[in-house]
Amino acid sequence: MKQPSVEAMNMWETLCRPWPVSRSKRNGNLPSDLRASARDLPEAPASVCFARSRIGRLTARSHGWEAPSAAAISSGGKASCGAFTLIELLVVISVIGILASMLLPALSAAKARAMSAACLSNMKQFGLAFQLYADDHADAVLPNRDGEKIPLGETWVEGWLGWPGPDCTNTLFLRQSSIGSYVTEPKLWRCPASRDPNVAGMRMPRVRTISLNCFMGSPVVVPHAKTYRRVNDITRPSAAEALVFAEERIDTINDASFGMQWNFDAKDPGSWVLRDKPAVLHQGGANLTFADGHVSLRRWQDVRTRNAPRNDEEMPGNLDVLWMQEHGTWREAEKIGAAD
Repeated sequence: MKQPSVEAMNMWETLCRPWPVSRSKRNGNLPSDLRASARDLPEAPASVCFARSRIGRLTARSHGWEAPSAAAISSGGKASCGAFTLIELLVVISVIGILASMLLPALSAAKARAMSAACLSNMKQFGLAFQLYADDHADAVLPNRDGEKIPLGETWVEGWLGWPGPDCTNTLFLRQSSIGSYVTEPKLWRCPASRDPNVAGMRMPRVRTISLNCFMGSPVVVPHAKTYRRVNDITRPSAAEALVFAEERIDTINDASFGMQWNFDAKDPGSWVLRDKPAVLHQGGANLTFADGHVSLRRWQDVRTRNAPRNDEEMPGNLDVLWMQEHGTWREAEKIGAAD
């Protein structure tokens, strides 16, 4: 068969497939000289039409025609829908799932670090308030009698949070507290990482997660543990090591005093007791404020501290209990052992 000329191939590029836009007028759009000679052209294979599709489109544009795309030519003039196949969709979903599994832990860790930093900033406000109160009250430590329904003046902040009731959400107690003029925002009294506990399916909100070391400002006088009523008395342990404010677990907090064992004996590990429970919110620890005003994160070492029950619990040999005692008060070894 005689090979068609370039003009013939261009012509077949125009005629071998119907136009997607105006199929009924495909011959009517041709110049009269080409339309007359179209009937005499030999049959060209579809591969020639497809191979010369670029030439055909250029020729069509030069005559002002609207040429079909290569995809339309190869598919017999049918427009491609451009949709994803099922396999492609599954691949995309799988990739998204992998990326999410990689990013979500990083985002969660970043959120936890941000909350820990915010809590640390809040605790610094309380460390500053402790010092400002002493400056305004002749070096006095905040009053810190423990128990339920203790009036302001005998305790530094009112409210019993041990049971559901109006005290648990009463922010007025916070504003009227001994340091209410120094810590004016109620939201600072609660760690941003804490979550309200649920008891029997009921949400039990708390406005406060901060307590004061029971040996600071306590009216109790015992021979086996030192209590501090003036800031200048805080020498053993030093102000940089003396615990003042502690984050307490939101589901165990009650009064404003962070209770510790009074008749503690460092030489008898079998008798050690964990009373009030420190928070376990920041990498397994809690932010603590010290008498010199600085704040640091203490990570608890003993798993029993991190999973302690609500009530007082004997914890023989728990080094976290020992650490809190060493930073909470000072004891003379020969006087240890008297009853609370």
